[in-house]
Amino acid sequence: MCNYVFVLFVVGSCLTHGSLASNLNEAQTGDNSDDPAQDERSLVLPESPRYLQRRATTVLYDDFSSEPENSYVKNGVLYIRPTLTVDHFGDDFLRTGDLDAAGAPCHLHGKDIHPVMSAMLRSYASIRYGKVEIVAKLAKGDWLWNALWMMPKAPAAYGGWPRSGEFDLLEAAGNRHYIHGGNGKSAGIDAAHSTIHYGASTEHELRPGNTTWLHGTTFGDGFHKYWLDWTESHAIIGIDDHPVVTLTTPHTSFWQDGHFPGDNFFLIMNVAVGGDMFWDGWINSPYPKPWTHGAAEQMHQFWAARHLWYPTWHGEDAALQIRSVKMQQY
Repeated sequence: MCNYVFVLFVVGSCLTHGSLASNLNEAQTGDNSDDPAQDERSLVLPESPRYLQRRATTVLYDDFSSEPENSYVKNGVLYIRPTLTVDHFGDDFLRTGDLDAAGAPCHLHGKDIHPVMSAMLRSYASIRYGKVEIVAKLAKGDWLWNALWMMPKAPAAYGGWPRSGEFDLLEAAGNRHYIHGGNGKSAGIDAAHSTIHYGASTEHELRPGNTTWLHGTTFGDGFHKYWLDWTESHAIIGIDDHPVVTLTTPHTSFWQDGHFPGDNFFLIMNVAVGGDMFWDGWINSPYPKPWTHGAAEQMHQFWAARHLWYPTWHGEDAALQIRSVKMQQY
């Protein structure tokens, strides 16, 4: 298997884990400080046709020459917007095209090419203990997967996931009418999921989390603040002015349940399409989920149903819109 862009957990696979979109577009963001050392580091980056600078510090950098329609800044807002692959490469591309994903040694041909392209942004800045705040309006549209999350710089330093931990400040489906198959509650764009993952192994994963619901509006109708407050004594994830997940450090620390938090964490912001966010048996209206999880033909099932889901992507409403990002080291 060729490896390149993992949408979830590790950046690295053409066969995007848990997603029907190819992340051909992976940018990186950094802080806006006046630290000369940070400025010096930013100046030695390889050249790219698209980057954003502020006070000589690179704050948005695209090191994969990605497509400008998938991530761009407009009127001071950063957009991460999924697009159809055929809109960029032509109608026959999903049958006869050849694609080298993001310059990696990973070649896709014809039916193996993902039908949607999207973007993933990572921060150059990383912190161990500090405050992170993102002010964003979420992407609306069926089968869009909004994610604001943090991973350790060396995720496999102590073994496989989740030993080194993961902060999910926000995960949310873009569907307007999507119901949890077990509890009957909304699991769509009016529901924001926040989770902290850690543990000695996948079988012994610990995942304190919570879901925040809005009533009469959605997280795609306005800007909200998603934040993490992380100290030696606690980790708190919040939305707007409300803490939603609180994890208190035990006297024995978290090391008995893995090695979290053993490293600095960086920020990731992305919009995936399809994947593990959407479970078989959960209820979408006015039509059911158009692919079977794990099926060999799931990308083709999804693409064949584009007449159902694509009309729900209304222009830039189908983009994750980010008004500000702050990372503060304590």
